[in-house]
Amino acid sequence: MSPNLLTRKVLSLSRTSKRLFVLFVDIVLCIITVWFAFYLRLGEWVGIAGSGVFSSASALEWRPLLALVPAICISIPIFIFAGLYRAIFRYSGLPVLMTLMKAASIYGVMYAFIFTVIGFQGVPRTVGLIQPLLLLMAVGASRVFASFWFGNFQSARLHRSEFIRVLIYGASTTGRELAYALINNNQMKVLG
Repeated sequence: MSPNLLTRKVLSLSRTSKRLFVLFVDIVLCIITVWFAFYLRLGEWVGIAGSGVFSSASALEWRPLLALVPAICISIPIFIFAGLYRAIFRYSGLPVLMTLMKAASIYGVMYAFIFTVIGFQGVPRTVGLIQPLLLLMAVGASRVFASFWFGNFQSARLHRSEFIRVLIYGASTTGRELAYALINNNQMKVLG
């Protein structure tokens, strides 16, 4: 499947489907960042369910699943409440990234509190500090990538000549208003 065809299919999805897809991507990013935080802390890959990987220094079994469930259960509601799933990514920019930073900061404080102050057997305390930073970078990168990819596709689409060419007859106020209204139209291009 070509990238343009894939992009067209994604852009043609309903708004609800796009939101659910982005929600799914954020859940996958939570899983990946918890797993990677364990790797950065321990220096070895640990099975996400704690599948028998033991540290050579102790007999403690590492349990990334204990860190994963709170990551998803805390981050997703905060991201929903912050409005991260209402944004249209091809038009997003600095305001969306600032909203993401605020939401990730709230999440980071809550997540760090759970794992550094309270703590859980089998979850290193530093994972509570590393994972929120990784999640901020991963979700931010996904939003920037989506903005770049879909925004460039949309602007390239607007410059192609596959649109219906329109010529407005008349120089009155109504003609000018119609011309301004058609500037952002995805199906017609005003020639004059």
